[in-house]
Amino acid sequence: KQWYQRRVRGDTTIKKWHLQTRKEKGGQRPAHKDRVQALAHIPELRSVVSASRDGVVKLWREDSFGDPKSDPAKSLIAEVDAHPGSSIQDIKVSVSHIYTASADSTIKIWSIPQKLNSEEITS
Repeated sequence: KQWYQRRVRGDTTIKKWHLQTRKEKGGQRPAHKDRVQALAHIPELRSVVSASRDGVVKLWREDSFGDPKSDPAKSLIAEVDAHPGSSIQDIKVSVSHIYTASADSTIKIWSIPQKLNSEEITS
């Protein structure tokens, strides 16, 4: 079993942990340009979604996420400036959508691409 964690205190990284050994299995460093505010796992799609204080949402491939041998750019499936100029406070996910809530008092719904090799998330 695995567990994903976002760091606090202005950290831009996402770490992947093994639950039984309590050891880090890898992570994206940096995952965002600004502090990671929210994180969600979509097990059905084998992907992870992260959101940052600068309003950016990223969709990552779980299988190559944090692997030191893999190219970090290949782990990133999609990136969208979901709430420009506003901090994302929370994200929720389903198999087909990402829901974002930001400090600008808006909630947005984003469609997840059918094929996870897509370049973008659409609103």
